[in-house]
Amino acid sequence: MKVYRTLDGIRGVAALCVVLYHAEPALAGMGYLAPDLFFVLSGFVIGHAYDRKLAGGMHVGEFLRIRLIRFYPLYLIGLGLGIAAFGLMPLALVTGLLFLPFPEKGSMLFPLNPPSWTLFYELVINLIYGSTFRFLTTRRLVVFAGLCAAGLVACAALRGTISGGWNANVGQVAVALVRVGFSFAIGLLLYRQKHRLPNITVPPVVILMAVAGILTRPPALYVELACVLIVFPLIVHFGANTEPKRFGGVFALLGLTSYGVYAIHYPLLALVHGGGNWTVAPFIVGLLAIVYALDRWIDAPVRRWLLKRCSPVPAPL
Repeated sequence: MKVYRTLDGIRGVAALCVVLYHAEPALAGMGYLAPDLFFVLSGFVIGHAYDRKLAGGMHVGEFLRIRLIRFYPLYLIGLGLGIAAFGLMPLALVTGLLFLPFPEKGSMLFPLNPPSWTLFYELVINLIYGSTFRFLTTRRLVVFAGLCAAGLVACAALRGTISGGWNANVGQVAVALVRVGFSFAIGLLLYRQKHRLPNITVPPVVILMAVAGILTRPPALYVELACVLIVFPLIVHFGANTEPKRFGGVFALLGLTSYGVYAIHYPLLALVHGGGNWTVAPFIVGLLAIVYALDRWIDAPVRRWLLKRCSPVPAPL
């Protein structure tokens, strides 16, 4: 199966911008839009990896099992770090272990590791995709994306921003659903219509610089909307059309560590903040080293074991 290294690099740079946003918001003023870029990437990559499998008869339950296995080991480590950073919250631990939102209005959906709200909505849109796959024609996806885009514009007009989704307030839930709905649908459309779209190539390094430049600029409402509705889809389209001719290993490393960086950085930041003087750059270097080690010695082996252990038993002939 084709590997999109430039998309790996995009995901890695966006994850690092999220770290900057949570560590020093002034350094990444629009880092809160990184989830929208992640959702576009997810729609493209999920379509690439699973459209044919689901069309060939893969059951939605098996699809969701694979997705949960992809998330859970590092998610669980992030949950444990959250206990160390914020203290034991019994109900939050129970709901967190079940990958469910914390059932208290106004509270963070995942108090022990707040960025996990995006992983929850990723699973929600994965469930919708897997369950409705056979009905997701191009026309229906366009209509769905258009409705979500209208929802984003309405959110911007009513709230002055499209940022939101991390707690259980009705307004926040609505923001989260239109954010993930639009971006995932656009990513899926980009994959399915890739052969019909202009094959414009942009140097991969320029694409990564654009991602970093956008996510580190000061926030502005119309820039938010332009990025989510137009710029991020273009970045993913351009990224899918070109592969790095040099430094491919760097792009691969960015992709390899991107999820781990996102999954554990927040509680680690809380622990480091409580430990006295610190600077962002050494923290990021240390975080990358930790995530790389976790991937090699824990995450990848555990996921392989779980996939093998939980594989469906073939039906008797």
